[in-house]
Amino acid sequence: MKFESSNRISTSSVSKISTTDLVNYIDGFINHSEVNYNELYKIQLKKKFEPILYKSLRDPFVEDEELLSLSYELKLHLKLNFDVTSNWLSEFYLSNLSKENILSNLLRLLALIEGHLLIFSIVVMIAQAVSIKFIQVKRSALQLLESLILEGRNDAYSLLNQMDVIKQPRLEKYRQAILADNRNLMV
Repeated sequence: MKFESSNRISTSSVSKISTTDLVNYIDGFINHSEVNYNELYKIQLKKKFEPILYKSLRDPFVEDEELLSLSYELKLHLKLNFDVTSNWLSEFYLSNLSKENILSNLLRLLALIEGHLLIFSIVVMIAQAVSIKFIQVKRSALQLLESLILEGRNDAYSLLNQMDVIKQPRLEKYRQAILADNRNLMV
C-alpha cells in the first residue's frame, strides 16, 4: 500500500493497514517483511538526537548546562539500546575527526557519563583523540582518560601506557604524571 501525503487515514481503515506499511509511511523505510528494531533505533538517533547534538557541540561556547542535558539524553539512549548507541557514537566521532569544537565538546560530554557506560571501543576512541592535531582535544582526551583510570578502568590505563610519546612536552609530561600517579591503582 502506498501512501500519499494528501491521503488521510480514517480510523476505520487503520485496521486494514499492515504494520510494515505504517512504519514505511511514517519513517520512509523500504518494505521489509520484518522490522529491524536496532536499525529503527539507529535511524531515530540520526534523525532526532544527532542534529541537536551536532548543533550544540559545534558551538565553541557551549554551556555546561547544555552539555549536562545532552549527557542525560545520551545516557538514556545508552540504557535503552547500549550496542546501537555505542556504535552510533563511534560513527559520530569518526565523521567529525576534522572538527575541533565538536571533538573537544564531545569529550567534555563523555566526561559527564559514568565510565561503566563507555565500552572499550569508546575508550579506544578517547585514547585515539590524543593523537589528533588539536591541542584542546588532546588535553580533553587526557583528562577523560585520567578520570576513567580513577574510576578503575584498567583499559584506559593500558591504552595511555601504550601510547606513543606526545609531541607537545607539557601534554607528554601530563600523560607521564597520570601514569605515575595511578600505577599503584592498576595492580
